[in-house]
Amino acid sequence: SINYIKSYPGMGIERYLSKHKEAKTSLLPENEREKKLGSSMDDYETDLLATIQMNMEELRKNAKEAFDLLRLLSLFHRDEIPIAIIENWVEKRKSQRGVKKLIGMINQYSFIEVTMPKNNKEAYMSMQELIQKIVSTLIPISEKKKLINEAVQTLKSSFTDKSDTMAEAILKNNNPLLHIIRISKEADNISHHEKDLAMMRVKALDILMGTIRDVDVGKEVIDHLSRDFQSGIKVSKEDEILYQINLSLFSALGAVDYERAIAHGEKALELLGSEGEMYEEKIRTVSNLIQYHMLSGLSDKCQKLVEIGDKLLPLSQSRADNALYVYATTMFLLDQGEIIKTINLIRSHENLWEQQTLYPPIRYFILNQFAEALIKQGEVEKAKKVLSQSERYAKEFYGQNAQNNFIGKLYLLKAACQLNNPESFESTKALIKKGLSAYEKFHKGGNKHRAEAFGYLVLGKLHHFHKYYTEAKTHYLKSEEVFDKILKNKKVDDVSELYKQLAILGIDTTDETLTHIYLKKQVSVFGLDQSKTKEIMLYLDKKGLVVPF
Repeated sequence: SINYIKSYPGMGIERYLSKHKEAKTSLLPENEREKKLGSSMDDYETDLLATIQMNMEELRKNAKEAFDLLRLLSLFHRDEIPIAIIENWVEKRKSQRGVKKLIGMINQYSFIEVTMPKNNKEAYMSMQELIQKIVSTLIPISEKKKLINEAVQTLKSSFTDKSDTMAEAILKNNNPLLHIIRISKEADNISHHEKDLAMMRVKALDILMGTIRDVDVGKEVIDHLSRDFQSGIKVSKEDEILYQINLSLFSALGAVDYERAIAHGEKALELLGSEGEMYEEKIRTVSNLIQYHMLSGLSDKCQKLVEIGDKLLPLSQSRADNALYVYATTMFLLDQGEIIKTINLIRSHENLWEQQTLYPPIRYFILNQFAEALIKQGEVEKAKKVLSQSERYAKEFYGQNAQNNFIGKLYLLKAACQLNNPESFESTKALIKKGLSAYEKFHKGGNKHRAEAFGYLVLGKLHHFHKYYTEAKTHYLKSEEVFDKILKNKKVDDVSELYKQLAILGIDTTDETLTHIYLKKQVSVFGLDQSKTKEIMLYLDKKGLVVPF
């Protein structure tokens, strides 16, 4: 308002307020005027709307190009709008006025702020959120569609590289991603669909799901894209592949629907089949499919995928995707009880994950796998050191107080390291409860992830060790309930461990029926020669008991 007054010698505050009241009244229907025309404190947004409309009108009359630029900027994320965006726009428009002149004109009416450069090279601008919102609402829909197309073109260069290159740039500076998400929402609000926008949405989705793992924003972009496709927009085959890969990721992480995740992953692999290269996308898709098959208990489907991945590993140039493949393969090996192979695979590919900058959480994932293998190997002290490193990485990436299924597994593994410590019962139980709670919170409900079954197994072992046999049985049976709900194929090492523990609990409590049931399940699923079957037999022998058949 002050800048408006300063532009008109002799305007004066009283005259301005009168003019402002007229502008404000014109914004409201007659039947709303008395109700809404109060003091600024009572009706701040309407006051501001009138002020902005007056200033925009003056800017339009005095500098049409600056007026057009202001409306364009209102479509971007409000924070840290780079000068480069304006330079790009000015160049495409072949503007007669320079960048500094246009910014100065917009700044004169208090629409933007120019902030100090962060790197002593490039200044940024920002817009107050309410001002940005109001400026955007004052743009007619037909003009907004044209402005969205212009905005897309100014950002296009940030979303044309390979996934790894884009993701690495976004991890250093996330401004382009924030801007395209904002533009995507504006376009969706007015049902605007355009090919280049859809292409950028696909690339943004790839970064959101593949690198950042932001499920909530990813879902918004998926919804926008689904409406693009419903409107008839077609994207390139490469973008269709990326879309299917990330739909698969969302189905697993966001919807916890592994059947759908597998369906989208297989669709992506089918599309990739006719592509001569795209080795990075192929190994990424294979890695994800291995995980989804494991998480839904279809480990029998994984061997073929591992064979495909082994051939792709030397061809792929992506350290991030190759590290992801190592992680997925260790999941499969651990499920098969191949502990030594798991440890050797992780150690032999240390260079892939130890210095990983593009996909930092992979270090954390693989270290958790490493710790789990060491725990199952009986090397608990080594596992504790690995988990300490893993926890540091987790806190660096997810934050000190993050609660998700990745952090949940860390708590469960830490608990597994101290199961046999007579003095740590309460602290161990608290860790397990914390881990299970993280899964429940992340998946908006419990019993949706097989790691929860692992958590109840650990909780059962804790109570079993301390001779709380009734509680131990309750937790073991809860573990079985989750496994039965999730796994289609029970031939998994953790299930074998659970059957063994229940059979041994039956021996410890002289419950011959319990031992009979779970020894029979163990033999029918895993066979007489399997190591855990032999452990049950040895325990029976140690107690001087016969096999209860």
